[in-house]
Amino acid sequence: TGRVTVMPNPVTNEARVTITASENGILHYKITDNAGRTVLQQTIQVRKGAINTIPINMSGLSTGMYYLNVTGAGIYNQNLKLQKL
Repeated sequence: TGRVTVMPNPVTNEARVTITASENGILHYKITDNAGRTVLQQTIQVRKGAINTIPINMSGLSTGMYYLNVTGAGIYNQNLKLQKL
């Protein structure tokens, strides 16, 4: 399986999601709030074994806890918590 990390966390303006995919292909991420509403989402192309870094602009989101869900390209429904300051 692939690996997903987020820095910095807590986030002020921009989170950098680093993905090491175990397969070439399409990856989908979404960020939801505490109520389960999707506030950001994107589909991207990633390469197997490469370090794929995605900047996510969170400056427009309110302070609070968010949840990042990543799936695809050998990553199976990986979830991470993000705190927005």
